[in-house]
Amino acid sequence: MYIELMINTMNIKNTNTMKTNLLLLIAGLLICTVQAQETKWEGKSVDFSHGRLKVSDNRRFLVFEDGTPFFYLGDTAWELF
Repeated sequence: MYIELMINTMNIKNTNTMKTNLLLLIAGLLICTVQAQETKWEGKSVDFSHGRLKVSDNRRFLVFEDGTPFFYLGDTAWELF
């Protein structure tokens, strides 16, 4: 009886410790996320130094007015689904 009571008490203490550690971890991650989002971009949103975009002469690519190729990159956050 006494041993069972001690084991149950130890399990409750371990559970409370695990809950506390989990809450501290979540709080730490939230603080890091909020701090990471405070930094704002202050540069240009678009680089117009090569001119406007147009379709290339062979109609297969996008290029700038001066003929510089336009690199188009898109990304999908599949891990969110």
